[in-house]
Amino acid sequence: MSKLTQLQQDLLWLIPDGSGEPKPAREICGLAHISQRELRKQIRTLRDLGVPIVSGDKGYYLPDLNNPLDVAGLRAYIVRMRAHGNAEIEMAKKVSIWLQTRVGEERMKEA
Repeated sequence: MSKLTQLQQDLLWLIPDGSGEPKPAREICGLAHISQRELRKQIRTLRDLGVPIVSGDKGYYLPDLNNPLDVAGLRAYIVRMRAHGNAEIEMAKKVSIWLQTRVGEERMKEA
């Protein structure tokens, strides 16, 4: 894993191990003195680095791989992210088709 910034190390210290008591974003932000936008950015970076931070209705946590509920939560997170990614890909395809039809119409007007 790449070297983590001090903020990223602090966030990993603040995010609890196990799903027993997830920590709400508001609480993490208050303790780390950052905005929720910055927290989301840092969580995204940590996930990109392979840190399996799980988020849910009650907050963030690092899964306890010895706890079947945490493993299930991590699997559910993976499913949600894949579905989100697939939806983004489909939207990009539709926008691409729209653009191709518009560019084609503009070329026809020019001729």
